[in-house]
Amino acid sequence: MSLAHILSYASRVGTFSISTLSAGSSNLCDLVSQISEIRAQFRSNGRKPADVVLFHGQQGPAAFVTFWACVLEGLVFAPVDTTWPDFRLRQLCERIKPDQIVAEPLSDQRWEGLRPGCPVEVVGPGRQRQGHPRIAEPVSVPPTAPAAYLCTSGSTGTPKIVVLSHGALAGSAQRVVDAFGWRSDETLLNLPEPHTISGLRNALIAAPLLGVRSVALPPRDRRTVLHIVDVVHEKAVTRLVAAPLVLRQINLMGRRISPTQLASLRAVYCTGADLHMAETQVFHAATGVPVINYYGLTESAGICLSQVVENWDPLDGSLGWTVGVEARLVDEAGNVLGSGGAGELQVRMVEPAPHYLDDPVATASLYAGDWLRTGDIMRRDSQGRHFLLGRTGLFINSVTTERISPQQIEAVLERHPIVCEAAVAGVADLHGGERIVAILVTGGEELSLDTKRELAALVSSRLGPTHVPTRFELTTALPRAATGKLLRRELVELVSND
Repeated sequence: MSLAHILSYASRVGTFSISTLSAGSSNLCDLVSQISEIRAQFRSNGRKPADVVLFHGQQGPAAFVTFWACVLEGLVFAPVDTTWPDFRLRQLCERIKPDQIVAEPLSDQRWEGLRPGCPVEVVGPGRQRQGHPRIAEPVSVPPTAPAAYLCTSGSTGTPKIVVLSHGALAGSAQRVVDAFGWRSDETLLNLPEPHTISGLRNALIAAPLLGVRSVALPPRDRRTVLHIVDVVHEKAVTRLVAAPLVLRQINLMGRRISPTQLASLRAVYCTGADLHMAETQVFHAATGVPVINYYGLTESAGICLSQVVENWDPLDGSLGWTVGVEARLVDEAGNVLGSGGAGELQVRMVEPAPHYLDDPVATASLYAGDWLRTGDIMRRDSQGRHFLLGRTGLFINSVTTERISPQQIEAVLERHPIVCEAAVAGVADLHGGERIVAILVTGGEELSLDTKRELAALVSSRLGPTHVPTRFELTTALPRAATGKLLRRELVELVSND
């Protein structure tokens, strides 16, 4: 099924809707009418296929109708992170050169100064309508035509702009359908924002394809994790997609959250950052709800690996099995490895391959032939499950030439009762290696000498003395992207400047 025809299919199923705390529920008839209005406005503004539409807004009906108006008109949907300051937004505009800006109310005046001369359309709550939705014919574009520009998280450097085609997004949505088993009688709360691949694909494409009832809870409506729990309870949410940090915050609440508040959940899905097995075990023990770990990159149009609800095991620390892609592990010499070997995960998709905007050099380095290089080091067991070991270029090189994964140390540190979050980085030392520095967020406790000794002993007992941080620092918050992914480059700069 082509991307443009997913909406027509959803209208025949007829069960999809979006509800918000502020504007109530919008059925597909309401949404399609808004889509038609936006398409007409695009045409009156002179928009033509391949023009770029920058969207500045959070998850909800406005994102949905803008995306589908772009798809049906053959335009490129370019959602941006609403937390970005004007400086970064101005830089992005210089790179993608948007022909049209769509913004939610109250942010349109801001854009008049950021992109002078570019028409700004304001999209707010639509009117409720009755009857069967009628969708005008989409503009004909090939599967290779660009459908969306998404920025990478920038966790390892300057964000790149990934060009995702109509075929790539349609294929990614189908992989979600195949892997997750969502049904039309279910309710989805998808927390990732539309500028991320999980926010775009899950909420705006897979949800209508499956006909689920979708609940939008943008950041402005969830000041604490307790607001998320309340919405799960009130809306009887059956499927929750969230960053691992949300799971950890729920666990830290302990008895302040009753298991009955999460009783409607059939599964939680985590991606975008490292999910520690200890967190899934604590959550499952308290609620009985499985936590599905899945994996994908913006560059792969999302999901490549996933665990499965039907055979989920709380002791399974893997990323699961391949989903709709071919996968191989390759060592530094380029040799393809079998079970048990550790190497870079490379994937091959049947859909048109994504690429970086106006950056052929970076695009070329992204591929080994027709295999996409993920940059993640993994091990595959005899059952076909994949285990994440670390990321190429992010290992800490000790003076003993041992390559140390910071994620392993972080997972151990977060087992200590006072540690809410942990991040580990390597800092160059005088002996040609790197010293291990741990940055910690606590619940308000100070790092006493005794506590540092406890932390060192904990790491040594689990991973060995070569993995023990030489320095422990305290901070109020770790640098993270909107997805919850740790911004490791900023972390390295932070500890290097101390």
